[in-house]
Amino acid sequence: QPTIETLAAGAIEALDGLDLDQVDLYGSHTGASIAATIALLQPARVRRLVLDGVGLYAPEEQAAILARDRDALVAHLFEVIDGRAKSTSGRFPATDARGATP
Repeated sequence: QPTIETLAAGAIEALDGLDLDQVDLYGSHTGASIAATIALLQPARVRRLVLDGVGLYAPEEQAAILARDRDALVAHLFEVIDGRAKSTSGRFPATDARGATP
């Protein structure tokens, strides 16, 4: 099962692969924990950070959530990084690099 740190490391690897030196990050629920971890690990890389609905869970609760939502979360993360994100259930609005909705 992935941890928040593992997911953050994967996102950082994707940012490296895309040659993105500085980014604006938005995270909702578990994504907020991932975004916060990225900002803690690489503060110079994160220009802006928006955390929405940060969940504070016991480790076993967080593990259950990550196990259940892992594939969808990772797929959405890469869609956002690649700029192909579409709104999913209204919680993840697609935006361009300036934060505007296309």
